[in-house]
Amino acid sequence: MSNNPLHHLIGRARAQEWTRARVNDLMTQDRLDQRTANAVVEKAIAADDPMILATPGQVWTLRPQHGGNGLPECLFVTERRTGKGGPRVVVEDGATGSQEVPLQDLTLYRLDTWFWSGPATTAKRR
Repeated sequence: MSNNPLHHLIGRARAQEWTRARVNDLMTQDRLDQRTANAVVEKAIAADDPMILATPGQVWTLRPQHGGNGLPECLFVTERRTGKGGPRVVVEDGATGSQEVPLQDLTLYRLDTWFWSGPATTAKRR
């Protein structure tokens, strides 16, 4: 976790807290041992994998190789949902309002900015 790229977005303490929570989720929900759960989360962070990373308050920016396809340049995640059809996120793109999309659609994007609410709000780009 020492080279966690989330440190640049949300700060070291929050990145470590968030990472520990995701590891604990995988250990509890998927019954993974701690070493495997750590590896899954670290790999997901390095790859901007929305299956692990996507959470409200994030802005995902379209990867350059997908530009020009009529896709929104940025998506702001307002909610994460689970249910039939797999995990989904509610996003706003600044033009069309809110829409619910499959979580895997975020693979066309990269995590760019993460807004935290609370007393120590930060917004950073990496």
